[in-house]
Amino acid sequence: ERTEQDRTNAPRTLLHYAKRRPDGPDFIANNGGIPPLIKLVREGTPDQKLTAMVALSTIAKDHPTIADRIVTSKGIEAILEVVRHDDEERKRWALQALTVLIVGRQNHTAMLADLGGFASIVKVLKNAKASEAKTKAASLLNIATRQNASFCELVVLSGGAAPLVDL
Repeated sequence: ERTEQDRTNAPRTLLHYAKRRPDGPDFIANNGGIPPLIKLVREGTPDQKLTAMVALSTIAKDHPTIADRIVTSKGIEAILEVVRHDDEERKRWALQALTVLIVGRQNHTAMLADLGGFASIVKVLKNAKASEAKTKAASLLNIATRQNASFCELVVLSGGAAPLVDL
């Protein structure tokens, strides 16, 4: 039976593999690594969530097909729940993961918007005490609004104009 330590070490192992091998992201994605990482984002301990989000960001960065697979595996939904309910450290890494998933992908950004993600991100921008979380939130909103005018409207309607100007 797997222990909590096993569940903590597994995403770390995948993260190290993805970082150290050029074929690491593809190997992880093609061998069933995405669903368990998303499950840890949803159900893991705070440390497991953080490591799983960093691993997902790492395998998705510069790999559009892997990003698509993460999104179709409900990765945006799982990561967005961290933005909504976890502490600022995990929110910061969740915002980083979402940023990786939406860069250059309007369909991913549209899904984030449809899930009420902009309002959740604006809430982090308004309420976060740590500048790192605010910076990640502002960066994500900036990327989203540059993709499509309707995303800009949604950010403004979500209350994002004033906190962005106040940065």
